[in-house]
Amino acid sequence: HLALCSPGDVSQLWMLVLVNCGGQPFSVVQVQHIFTPVAISHTLALAATLDAQGYSVNDIIHILMAEGGQA
Repeated sequence: HLALCSPGDVSQLWMLVLVNCGGQPFSVVQVQHIFTPVAISHTLALAATLDAQGYSVNDIIHILMAEGGQA
């Protein structure tokens, strides 16, 4: 599961976070200073494609971080 976190108490940045089935944060895969819907949409589509192609969670994390760790 990917969760989009808006700026607030935890961080002053937008963060796209991979969470486990229990809802606990697992890995931050993207950080943005300003909300950029196109970048978020691209990351979500890429994650869905990689998952459908059978990539492991670890591989998906590394690919997403390489794609857009900070924008």
